[in-house]
Amino acid sequence: MPEISTSKVLILEPDYLLSKIYLDFFSNEEFDVEIANNAQKAINIVDRIIPDLIVVEIQLTDHSGVEFLYELRSYKDLQQVPVIIYSVIPACEFKDSMEIFLRDLNVSLYLEKETNTLQDLADELNKFLRIT
Repeated sequence: MPEISTSKVLILEPDYLLSKIYLDFFSNEEFDVEIANNAQKAINIVDRIIPDLIVVEIQLTDHSGVEFLYELRSYKDLQQVPVIIYSVIPACEFKDSMEIFLRDLNVSLYLEKETNTLQDLADELNKFLRIT
């Protein structure tokens, strides 16, 4: 019987407690999850594996999530990997930059943590991973 392939998801989340919650939740949803707590660790992970989808918190301590996305998109083999921003920062804070997210950084979706649950995020992950 062939083994069912699980989707590889990289989550860039600086909060260690949230990281643990995400890891537990998404592992139960049958995703193969890698967690990075900073941009450099996320880059190290994508040097090792090419994820099927990346979830990014924009508010980071060492780099901004935007800087991470620019670096990520500089890798030719990562330019088309879907990215979902899941952030504490409301999208309205980026109203002037949203076009940059969508066009230049190829961000697929922007979700706010305040108004979207982990189940909402999992539903979106499933939608994107079925498409790719």
